[in-house]
Amino acid sequence: MEALLGQHSAATGQLFELEAVATVWGQTREQPWLVNALAQEVCFLARAVRERGTAISKRNVFEAREALIVRRETHLDQLADKLCEPQVRRVVEPLLSGGEGMHSTFDVEYVRDLGLVAPKPPLQIANPIYGEVLPHVPTSVHVDEMPEQRMVWYVEADGSLELDKLLTAFQDFFRQNSEHWIERAQYTEAGPQLVLQAFLH
Repeated sequence: MEALLGQHSAATGQLFELEAVATVWGQTREQPWLVNALAQEVCFLARAVRERGTAISKRNVFEAREALIVRRETHLDQLADKLCEPQVRRVVEPLLSGGEGMHSTFDVEYVRDLGLVAPKPPLQIANPIYGEVLPHVPTSVHVDEMPEQRMVWYVEADGSLELDKLLTAFQDFFRQNSEHWIERAQYTEAGPQLVLQAFLH
């Protein structure tokens, strides 16, 4: 990771602040695809830092991270089918729902080999970016199928949320979709959390 960032600095003269380097490591845990995607975003695509005389800051890294998440530009779309495999589901679903899992050492090693969980104990999602994206993967197809009116945010004139309307809309959404989506996503334990995240997404 440091070699990649150093190569950019050597080639362009643009420096990374120490906090920015630490943030890249902290958000990716050196997962190669994520490091490359984050570096590409922050070094070449983010408008705020195209000026090479401007050092790349921690804030710039977080803005690049958000851009990747919003555009779903992680290779997790290639792993979506893996999330449906029983051995993956036995490990990942409890991590998403905060419960205890019924999985074997083989299950854990398999999911570690996929890079979805941290390489060493304790058992946890591999990095914060995956932690943000993984809950959306089982429901992402279903989110795309949502009618457009479901995507409305409930906002007062002053910009604050109309909480009563938002909660009512979520209750309606949950009643209409939860059973079907949880069954299709195959993550029944984490299902309520996934449906909530789909609604918010």
